[in-house]
Parts: sequence; structure tokens; C-alpha cells
Amino acid sequence: MMMPIRGGLEQIWRGLLGAVPDFGVEVDEMIQAEGHIVVVQALLGGAMPADVPGLVTKGKSDRIAHAYIIRYNADGKITRLDCYWDNTAINAIKASVL
Repeated sequence: MMMPIRGGLEQIWRGLLGAVPDFGVEVDEMIQAEGHIVVVQALLGGAMPADVPGLVTKGKSDRIAHAYIIRYNADGKITRLDCYWDNTAINAIKASVL
């Protein structure tokens, strides 16, 4: 099931940058697909805050693999962005609540 984020993406990125000040993106590969489509593989992350409850890797730098499928129009404006990430890596960062 896909759950689109509409309108709040800027707040999400600003919150992430505030929580992880050394947040960074390392692009591993960018592929121009057919038409107006680009596929990107990247590692995103930084040092996890030490004061956030529920994190196993407090203060350690973590990078999580992401894949993006970016569709854009003839003017270069993004018309759709699909993002996929490694939930196993994210779950390894979070402490188990069970």
C-alpha cells in the first residue's frame, strides 16, 4: 500500500535536519531511464541524537539505503517522486518495544 505525502514534505525534511544536524545524502548511482524518468540510489543519514528515546544507535552515524524514481515534465519540474528504503536498517536503529 502506498501512502502519498501531500503538502508536508518540507516540514518533514526540516524536522529531520533539526534532529540529525550532520544529515547527509550520498548518491551512489543516478540512471536516466526512458522518457522523463531518473532512478537514483543513495545513502541517507547521520549521527543519531543521543537524547531520543527508543534509538539503539544513539550518537552513532547510520546510513540507510534509499532508491528514488523521479518523474519530471519537459520543463524539468518533478511531477512524481517514489521513494523506497531499507526497513531492516531502520528497524535496527530503533529499539524493540516488545
